[in-house]
Amino acid sequence: MEKVTVIILSYQREDTLVHTLESCAAVQVPEVEFLVSDDCSTDGSAAVAKAFARRDRRFTFMQPPCRLGMAEHY
Repeated sequence: MEKVTVIILSYQREDTLVHTLESCAAVQVPEVEFLVSDDCSTDGSAAVAKAFARRDRRFTFMQPPCRLGMAEHY
């Protein structure tokens, strides 16, 4: 089976990111990975994403060195 990659872009979404990542974690697809890219948020979004990446190997946290904006993330 091919691996499915889900890309989750985040900026200042600590309030909804936990729910989003919990929903992803509940997915029962055998070959799935979640790439969470935080665009240098100043709230707790990065900490939330890092915590998920530490406890579930399907999650990978990424963060650019400076804010790029959504268009640059693609």
